Amino acid sequence: LKHYQYFLEFLEQCAKKNLRADQNNSKKHLGELAVQCLCKLLTTHHHFNFRSNLINTIVQLMSHPSNVVLDQCASTLSTLLHD
Repeated sequence: LKHYQYFLEFLEQCAKKNLRADQNNSKKHLGELAVQCLCKLLTTHHHFNFRSNLINTIVQLMSHPSNVVLDQCASTLSTLLHD
């Protein structure tokens, strides 16, 4: 459980650090991949521990100017609320 929490923290840091405007394309892609992983974890395993942390992170990322990140986060929350 501790390692799962470390993994989620790593994904959150990776997403926030690499999605900044001053990053190059490869780092932005890595940040988008981290967001994709966070979203996938929440939609497929919403009953797991630390789901409130996942929801909090995804809601924070919804204010990001990238349409890819915004669409993915909005779709994830919509799916979660629908289910």
